Amino acid sequence: MRRSYLAWASPVLIGLGILWFGGPELTPRVSDSPLSPFQEPETVSPPRQVTVLMQNSIGEPAKGATLVLIEPSVSYATANSKGLAQLNIVGEGPFRWLASLPSHELLSGGPSKTFPKEGLRFAPQKTQGTNSNLRRAPATISILVMDTQETPLAESLIVMRESKNPLLAPCIGISDSEGKSSLTPLTRGEYSLSIYAPGLPPSSPWEIFSLPKIDIDHPEDLRFSVPVSRFQLEGVPEGSIVKASRTAPNGLLNLATPSHGSTLSFGPLPLGTYTFECEGIKTTLVGLAGQVVSYSFDLEDSSNR
Repeated sequence: MRRSYLAWASPVLIGLGILWFGGPELTPRVSDSPLSPFQEPETVSPPRQVTVLMQNSIGEPAKGATLVLIEPSVSYATANSKGLAQLNIVGEGPFRWLASLPSHELLSGGPSKTFPKEGLRFAPQKTQGTNSNLRRAPATISILVMDTQETPLAESLIVMRESKNPLLAPCIGISDSEGKSSLTPLTRGEYSLSIYAPGLPPSSPWEIFSLPKIDIDHPEDLRFSVPVSRFQLEGVPEGSIVKASRTAPNGLLNLATPSHGSTLSFGPLPLGTYTFECEGIKTTLVGLAGQVVSYSFDLEDSSNR
């Protein structure tokens, strides 16, 4: 059975706020959370590749494990048959990351200058006594994420957390080029679900969709039609840096510079109000579902006068 959700019309949508991811390597301090406040990078750096070895609880290659980099930029990779995951990292600064493998505890770490030299090794999923809710979930959940124009939202981070056992590791996934992802919950029961804008961290300013209740005892394919914002900025001189941020809730986007020509695009992003600044000129724009909101700084023309 397939069910379609229209994000802005559904009365069950709520903002889940900032998620807290626990893990065997994370102490319960706010400063250690992978969702602590993000620092705006000072420069726009070219991407670099980092390869990380991932192993399951008995030291075998963790094929299919998901590694999500939160800082200094959002990136993700899936471990191959040798347990190797390759991240493309933009920006300088300490690493914060999450790693997920079915039937294992969620790993989280940082801030650190590098990943551990020996790689990442998962621990078996802990159980909570004899709670009947910990019976194995019956099936994998298939998820399709699109905007209101039926365009797939690739590279969206999807997080599903068990409602009655918050200490259990959440399921995480990344949508592919067709907007599809599959999550395999460890247990039966009710889960909440949050989806975050492509390439952005799992914090409240970047949540594009939330669902407070999914009944895993009755699995189905989930199809979400999500209203998102898109912006196009014209007249940005090559080499100029654009600062961008969202207000209410507040959040910083990475610094951006046009690689070719004088156009910069932002999005898909959550609906809301955004501020863009380039060479001292600042503008505030409101995102509209199904539309690209455009603005011209006209800096190229003024620089040639």
